Amino acid sequence: MRAPPLSLSLVWGALLALCLSQPTAVRADPLFDFATFDMPRPEQLRMRQPRVSWRISAQPQQVCASLQPQDGTSTWQDSCATWHLASNQCTVVTTANTSHSVLGHLFLSCLTARSKP
Repeated sequence: MRAPPLSLSLVWGALLALCLSQPTAVRADPLFDFATFDMPRPEQLRMRQPRVSWRISAQPQQVCASLQPQDGTSTWQDSCATWHLASNQCTVVTTANTSHSVLGHLFLSCLTARSKP
């Protein structure tokens, strides 16, 4: 004997009940940052076409502190960037779990040679 087929409304009702039974507190994922920003004006750029390298480390802050030469460093979430103006070099260091937003913030720090993007 075959079981009767489930109706679509019964499936949707079960999914809705499951969703409503979950806690309502939603945690924001720091990797999803879609905030808008203003691009720096040309006169604010300290580097025009930097050579950019990207390193991945479990300890980004330690890697950034050890990079030489450097004129400055910036941190964003658990990642960082350093820059050296004379060599036009920007180094971004992140963990393996990063996002486009983190990379973008740190790249802007290099372009402007400012600690806060």
